[in-house]
Amino acid sequence: MLKDSKQPKVGDIQLEKTYELKGEDTRISSNWLTGQEYKILTDDIFKDLINPNLTRNGAGIESFAFEIEKSRHNRFYVTEFEKIKMEILIERFTQLFTLLKIEGNLNLLAKNIFKTGYYNQELYKHYLLKSSFEGYKNDKGFDAIILFGDGSNVKIIESANDLQKCNIGKDYFRIYQSKKIGWYIH
Repeated sequence: MLKDSKQPKVGDIQLEKTYELKGEDTRISSNWLTGQEYKILTDDIFKDLINPNLTRNGAGIESFAFEIEKSRHNRFYVTEFEKIKMEILIERFTQLFTLLKIEGNLNLLAKNIFKTGYYNQELYKHYLLKSSFEGYKNDKGFDAIILFGDGSNVKIIESANDLQKCNIGKDYFRIYQSKKIGWYIH
């Protein structure tokens, strides 16, 4: 349909670059981290520091977990983190970022999460999304994603910095499953 376009071995269409095409409810998943692994990491980091939230697994059985990324628990974790000294929070989030294979100045990223004096969950979620995007892009071998959505607001995402154009929708963190964690974006 497009002049000089090709069907690449990876991605959906090749023009001057190779593009992955996405519609509505685009999910960007980690290339390595499962929900079960994420739960183990967050349990290890926070178990002696703060209280966990109550959750249910797929069978409806209640248990406790540290779902610090879930919007429905944001207020709970803002309150829990307010009880802890800032230096300890920064240390623990730096450790968490190391375990999550986040790239960059991890201490600075951790400080940024608490820069306003309280837990900034949206920033934490963006750090996770950026990390997942880079791994996803490298694994799939495309140069950019074109997010068509419903067609009214098309976005081209070439780098993790371009994710600022997107909104994070619901999460795909199934902490009791062996599925890769991820975010829906639009």
